[in-house]
Amino acid sequence: MSSGSYNQVRVECPFYCGDDGRQRITCEGILEGSSLTLMGDTVSYLEDIVKKFDQVAVRAVEQYQATVAEDVQQEKDTETKSSAEPKTTESSDQKQEPKTEKDQEKSSQPGTKQGEPEAQEVQPQEYQDDYGFTVHTNSQYGTLEVSFTSKPDSAIRDVLKANKFRWNGKKGVWYGKADQQAIVDALHEAYTKLEQAPVEEQNAVEPTALGDDTVQSDKQPEIQEALKPEAEQDVTEENTETEQLEPESIPTQSETEEAKQELRKAVRMPIQGTNMEALLQGIKSRELSTESITLRGTVSGFNEEQRTHLVEKLIEGVYSNKNSIKIDVPYDGKFEIVNSPEAVAKVLDELKVRVNQEVLLDKKTLSLLTSRNDLGYTTIGDQIYLTNGAIMIPSSSAAVEYVKENYNAKDGILSQNVLNQMRKPGTMVTKAPTEAVTDKKLTVYIFDIDGQKQFFDKRYISYFDGNYFYAIGTDPRFPLMRVEDSNGAVKGFIAGVHTDESKVQGEKPSKLKSFAILAKYGVVIE
Repeated sequence: MSSGSYNQVRVECPFYCGDDGRQRITCEGILEGSSLTLMGDTVSYLEDIVKKFDQVAVRAVEQYQATVAEDVQQEKDTETKSSAEPKTTESSDQKQEPKTEKDQEKSSQPGTKQGEPEAQEVQPQEYQDDYGFTVHTNSQYGTLEVSFTSKPDSAIRDVLKANKFRWNGKKGVWYGKADQQAIVDALHEAYTKLEQAPVEEQNAVEPTALGDDTVQSDKQPEIQEALKPEAEQDVTEENTETEQLEPESIPTQSETEEAKQELRKAVRMPIQGTNMEALLQGIKSRELSTESITLRGTVSGFNEEQRTHLVEKLIEGVYSNKNSIKIDVPYDGKFEIVNSPEAVAKVLDELKVRVNQEVLLDKKTLSLLTSRNDLGYTTIGDQIYLTNGAIMIPSSSAAVEYVKENYNAKDGILSQNVLNQMRKPGTMVTKAPTEAVTDKKLTVYIFDIDGQKQFFDKRYISYFDGNYFYAIGTDPRFPLMRVEDSNGAVKGFIAGVHTDESKVQGEKPSKLKSFAILAKYGVVIE
């Protein structure tokens, strides 16, 4: 039997078949294979009945929950009372066994009366462990809070996540609902496995992003701290005073179902807007992650736990090879969409997921581009570039929209001559430049290109250091460099500085990595 809704009013009826969304609803008939059609006022009457039924059902559930809570409390009170009553003494005709030394020692302790019942064992409000973690009971929210003297190993954090604990960056604790002894035992087991692991495995350092070289040991602590997700970095004393967020209420099933319908509708919408394009770009480049996004505001039909779970699973699923993404929504049921970058980007946008600015333009690039008054963009072939007239950096349409909105970037700030030069191949520069300072206090690199001196701003050359430089043309009036990585991908262009050799001073050798790399691979550096 199917179930559905009429005009967005949820109908939970075992005989419901379907409706036309207007004034007609069809139910199963009394006989096998027959049906019954209700129209007009009858449908309105049925709708009113459903609404009244919902109201009565909600009140009934609330009363039932209150009754159950009262029964549970009475059972607790009874248990407490019975545990406090003295145990029944043996009859006088029964032979009393002699006390052991341990019993005599216990009965002789100060404050302990002979025959007084032992206190009932109760889990402590706070448990401190020799491994350096503390488990605290937050009675206000009925949760456990686990804190550590230092950042725990990933294996320890995985145990907490497996037990559905979540990180509260403001208080600097992991919190969740679990049996205290169970979570302590689970952490003990994890710590024991870490102790038994080979020393080499524990001390292994992941390769850096720039190559296979490991980080120097004296730099490990500060680098590891910098690589922590923002939410897990050490919190300040001011932040730890913030109260743990109170658990959110769970939306009704009809509210969540309606919200899921809105997400499915979003899949059919076109890609539009800066944020949606940024989400799509991040997915395609596989750079989008939970660390590179921010959840803004609230989404009707989902509480924060449900929304966070949806976002995490969508990002995880879009990088898989599966044709669809199936998600178990907490307190609700399943949600499924087709697995494509476009579909996921649209749903994430509907969930009010915003890409952090750093994904569009990192701070270093943005600072470099805005170091001059002019900021614009241009397109050559299929590639769009951001430029300030002196440096051209490949970018995305989303980044262009961002600088248009926030920095009033304009099209057409490059001359046609520069655009023509950018299309030329150029010749690899193998001769290391020298460094000097102009009469205007600008530090420049001086390149000797076929006997002609060409000057380039040190900031822009240094930004691309580690790549390969190609001089385009020998005309000193229009000096231009193209920069490529080791795979031949264009990383950008740099326009030269117009100055005279007589106006520079303090010329000295440069220390660019690019030319050290060339020397390493056998290219003669003059």
